[in-house]
Amino acid sequence: MYITIKNPSITDNRMLEVGFPCEEDVLNKACGVIGIRISKGMNCFIFDSDDKDLNSIIKDHYCNIDELNFLTKRLDSFDTREKITFYASAIATGADTMTDLINL
Repeated sequence: MYITIKNPSITDNRMLEVGFPCEEDVLNKACGVIGIRISKGMNCFIFDSDDKDLNSIIKDHYCNIDELNFLTKRLDSFDTREKITFYASAIATGADTMTDLINL
């Protein structure tokens, strides 16, 4: 899936569409392009996603880019039924942070 992200601490409109999940070297390169420093804090703003179900939950949210990559790896491993259950649970519980979503 493709997710458009930006650095929340930079006020310009520089965004990057990244294919998630991705390998560490790809993630580091993407971070370098838009000036995201790898850290444990919220270092990424999610602008858009081509996955409409995921987009309805995470669009316009701040997150940690490593956690975003972890979540997308997890979602990538789900079959159709598991994805439906995941998204239903996310909506039912009001999960909207990466930590909440990862812990579903």
